Amino acid sequence: MPTDQCVERGPARRWVTAFLWLLLLPFALWAVPRLSGRTPTWHWVSLVAFTPYAAVASAVPLGLALGLRRPPVILAALATTTAFAAVVLPRWLPDGNPPAHGERLRVLGTNLAVGQADTAAVMRLVREARPDVFMVQELTPQAAGRLNEAGLRTLVPYAVDRSSVDPQGSGIYARHPVRHFSVHRLPGTDHRSVFAVLRLP
Repeated sequence: MPTDQCVERGPARRWVTAFLWLLLLPFALWAVPRLSGRTPTWHWVSLVAFTPYAAVASAVPLGLALGLRRPPVILAALATTTAFAAVVLPRWLPDGNPPAHGERLRVLGTNLAVGQADTAAVMRLVREARPDVFMVQELTPQAAGRLNEAGLRTLVPYAVDRSSVDPQGSGIYARHPVRHFSVHRLPGTDHRSVFAVLRLP
């Protein structure tokens, strides 16, 4: 009877171990490029914003491996969680930089979701934040027209409008004169963005 029980438990144990490896795999694949600093050319750029959530969730396979006593999975999960910690924790720790001096520049950025963002909400944000520079992504000609009609150019009168009907449109609005503007493709992606030099008074 004890022999039969061992035979029955063996396959179940292997299935559980395989499940733990499969559960850990996405987190490990996520952690490697973040730790290496390499930026893949696919939709990784959008996923990077969720790294803190992935870091917290990576504790799940670690906790399960500890509870089920799977040493190889424990070591791999611990390495993965440590890698996430190395990437995420510095965001909450001061880096000791000295206080900045000189002119203060307030920058506000927003993504208009291919021109579908609510114009009134965007204008309310600009009025409350009072930015010196307002940078807009996914700016369409229609959205630019609605913002201008709502009074955006009275708040930030200088503009570089490179709106487009696709998600590649962008623009820069500023309180001070803008010069030497150009459009650059962001490294490792198909996205384009406006670059400009701002002349402070």
